[in-house]
Amino acid sequence: MKIYFALLIAFFISITSVECKAQWPLVYQDNAAQFYDAAFPTDYTGYVAAADTGGTVILRTNDGGATWNKRYIPALGFINRIVMIDSLKGYLIRGGVPGKLLRTTDGFTTFTGANLDTSFSVQSLCLLNDSTGFYLNNAARLRRFENYGASIFHIIDTLIDGQNLQFMSPTFGFMDTGTGLLKTTDAGATWIFANTNLGFFCSTFNFADTLKGYFSDATAISTTHDGGLTFPLNYNFANAYNITSNGNFCIAANDTGAVAYTLNSGATWQIQSTGINLVVAEPYKVVMTPSNRCFIFSQFCGEIRKQGETFTSGINETDQNNMVSIYPNPFSSEATIYFEKHQKNTTIKIIDLLGKEIQTQTFTGKVLKIDRGMMQAGMYCIQITDEHKKVINKKIILQ
Repeated sequence: MKIYFALLIAFFISITSVECKAQWPLVYQDNAAQFYDAAFPTDYTGYVAAADTGGTVILRTNDGGATWNKRYIPALGFINRIVMIDSLKGYLIRGGVPGKLLRTTDGFTTFTGANLDTSFSVQSLCLLNDSTGFYLNNAARLRRFENYGASIFHIIDTLIDGQNLQFMSPTFGFMDTGTGLLKTTDAGATWIFANTNLGFFCSTFNFADTLKGYFSDATAISTTHDGGLTFPLNYNFANAYNITSNGNFCIAANDTGAVAYTLNSGATWQIQSTGINLVVAEPYKVVMTPSNRCFIFSQFCGEIRKQGETFTSGINETDQNNMVSIYPNPFSSEATIYFEKHQKNTTIKIIDLLGKEIQTQTFTGKVLKIDRGMMQAGMYCIQITDEHKKVINKKIILQ
């Protein structure tokens, strides 16, 4: 079933790619560049940690991605993580042995550095304030730094498979162990289990506030509204390795550059193709500005794209989508498509997971019967195009 979902999502992406590319315009391109992390402390100021043929570089924009400038950092290797406090002050962590923490107060025109322990890579970096923060290294060991990195403290050395760390405030934060969820309410001095067993492997998570969070196990996105105790809402979106959220808005990116987003705290979701360059299947990263505008990139794609339109259109699309129902689903011999409003010159296509059209017909009315005909058991897409060229995609399963 997992492969069916993955193929179906890939198919949905392919049939909507023309529309969605325009929604994610290209704002930076360098096919020789590699992008590692980014931070947008304001809607206009952003930093991308990268490397190109000239070496390790920080890309900076002061106009929301319209233009970019470069600041090379000699003899650094590559940058694992970057976090900004405001438009000028922040930190980055270098990968390699030993790790190195660099601090800037002028947008990386200048910086000071401190050596970390010999972690090879840093999974997460979070700041509590200008001088203090946490990082989680590749051996699932939690470290705290103080005095701008001059002092390093071992907090936990016994994590099994933790990868994600997030602070909601200077005192309240979450961290995963791979299958369990830890939280702190005293700025990381102590950690307790919010949930000893998530019930699934956590490949990534992100909390919008102290109660509302989103988890991905690389098969589905699960939503919690009680701080990780329960996960009543689930949405099938394969290979989502990056999630970010704010308020009721959450967006996740998968390993082919597609995004799934919700405007209502996980009650309903929409999928878009960003049209970003796909070199190899790899984790794409979505970074959000304070007003929920998003940028997407990956290490090898050579592109940075910006969300060109707000996602408010998703509300109307959801309302329209709910006006069409298919039952029974799954079906064995015959299914019914019911429209709440009378349709005129509406095209109905049944498409398999490989993109092949199985049936096509033009319909006028409110009720349409679908016969299985020569269809084989499996999952299909019902593509509905009304007279105004608006498209709705529905999933249907033939038993």
